[in-house]
Amino acid sequence: MNIIPINSYERKDRPWVIRMLRYMGYLMVVLIVLFGISASGTYLTPIVQNMMGNDSNAVAIVVLILGAVGSFAAGLLVSLPLWGLAMLLDDIHAIRIQTAAYLAYDANKPAP
Repeated sequence: MNIIPINSYERKDRPWVIRMLRYMGYLMVVLIVLFGISASGTYLTPIVQNMMGNDSNAVAIVVLILGAVGSFAAGLLVSLPLWGLAMLLDDIHAIRIQTAAYLAYDANKPAP
């Protein structure tokens, strides 16, 4: 005897709330990286310039890299709760659909 979930194909579909939470997480990371790159020129340039000297091209490259990497890490840290909530809701939705109804049929006969 085989037991299969009736609505197993619906388990793979994600509700709009989960998709919205994931897209908001991606959008937050992108916006924080853009803000970090633009703000790093103002705030990090004097600090890096004092450490490296007055070579403006090297300072600009280092500030750009530090701003991008630092803001990317901050964006991931800030958006982590959104992605965690999206994963939790997705798992709850999959469990609810998976356990909603089952169909039992004889293995020797063709499936309905």
